[in-house]
Amino acid sequence: MKYVAEKTITRGGKRVITKGDVLTQVQVDKKKVSQYVSEQVTRRTPWTVGEVELVSYLYHTHSQGGPVLHQEVADLFMEEYTTHPRPGVLMMVNQIRSYDNHCEVEGLETTSPYLLPALKEIDSVRYSG
Repeated sequence: MKYVAEKTITRGGKRVITKGDVLTQVQVDKKKVSQYVSEQVTRRTPWTVGEVELVSYLYHTHSQGGPVLHQEVADLFMEEYTTHPRPGVLMMVNQIRSYDNHCEVEGLETTSPYLLPALKEIDSVRYSG
């Protein structure tokens, strides 16, 4: 298990830990800083094909008349799936928006292997990159 320092701690004029430092359990015990650290969250839930297809569809249908309402897309997605936190859904929406705006640029990559096929399935002309 790893821990993240919540604030900078000095003792005797020397820095023991700095805010943001990642420490092992051994380091936390040796430096006696357990009250100043929190568990590092390392869980990551991968996006499934169905989730990517749904958020792509929601983006596409809610961006026809102009700017995308990110919060609305996230709300609609989260009515169907609760596997990702709101910030994660908004990041995916922003990734789709970025690709939509720059799809003519070669060499773009996405964090999900399912995203580009899902977008091209929805509208092969708009999302042809």
